[in-house]
Amino acid sequence: MVKLEATFRAAEGITPDLAAEIIQRASRYEAITELEMGTTRVVLGSLIGILSLELRPGSEVSIIAQGRDEEKAASDIRELIEA
Repeated sequence: MVKLEATFRAAEGITPDLAAEIIQRASRYEAITELEMGTTRVVLGSLIGILSLELRPGSEVSIIAQGRDEEKAASDIRELIEA
């Protein structure tokens, strides 16, 4: 299991388009990926789950990945979240 910390940077906060892009990026990997903010953790396959986090610029999140390509998956998703 890999757990990386990240700061959400999108100026407009989380949008359906960005949430869909996160899901698409996560689906490239075999690892199970999740996003955690505070005590809430969502699987990166659920559009509603990601949107429910109500991410805003500066939100601190953890990216959790578990599986064969976990390190690459977590790093790639962190890159997108911090862009």
